[in-house]
Amino acid sequence: MSWLPWLQSLLTFRKDTGSDLVVPRLDAAGRIQVSITDSPHDLGGAEHVADTLANLNAKITDANLDDSGDPRDPNAHASSHQDGGGDEVATATPAANAIPKADGSSKLDAWVTHPEIFHAYDGSGGQTLSDLPPQDMEFDTLGFNSNTAVFSWANDDELTFDVDGKVEVEARVTIEQTAGGGRTIAGLALAYRPSGGSYAFVPGSRSHPYLRNSSDGNLQTLSTSVMAEVSAGDTVKAVVWRESGSGTLQALVSSSSLSAQWSPA
Repeated sequence: MSWLPWLQSLLTFRKDTGSDLVVPRLDAAGRIQVSITDSPHDLGGAEHVADTLANLNAKITDANLDDSGDPRDPNAHASSHQDGGGDEVATATPAANAIPKADGSSKLDAWVTHPEIFHAYDGSGGQTLSDLPPQDMEFDTLGFNSNTAVFSWANDDELTFDVDGKVEVEARVTIEQTAGGGRTIAGLALAYRPSGGSYAFVPGSRSHPYLRNSSDGNLQTLSTSVMAEVSAGDTVKAVVWRESGSGTLQALVSSSSLSAQWSPA
């Protein structure tokens, strides 16, 4: 048969090298089976022939490799991360670890906790201070209330906090001795009533000015302020009185006020 000489040449013992007889294995179709053993090696090793990046890119159909000395910028895509973009990164809704986004007015009000403020003043004046017990100081004009859900104002003298929080309250009253020649002392304090409770002086809030006589047109300004944590329904007011002496003491017009600042607890 025609393949016999070829097969005999394969089975010939190699005398020049002394190698063992190699018998090829044939498959069912009579083809020689060759067994190849993998041998790991470096990409830059002698087993590979050097070539160019351009030739390598020619074999790649879904991307391009760039030389380290010639980088390309990514495609412009800033709009995708901005308002209304497909991959928006900021949010107008406050959340833990989120990136804030300004609202339509370019503000971050939803993200920033800001204080609420209240201010009322005595626009009429003329209230006369009497001896103890103290009387409520009246502030007949509402100057400003930044949030009626936080502050409630009643009877021209009672300020109620409708939300739990931390507050600073300040009262200021300017009085004049309008009659009497003796030395007279006035008093000012803040009174606090917890929800469902009774009024009591706020410790450390009393102020006591000394007025000498009416002939000198004697004026004094009493002031006091406190900081505290309040609960919804708590109320505060300013109270005044004549501590000693017989002089007539009256509040000066547009010279007295009650102010408060509230922040979340």
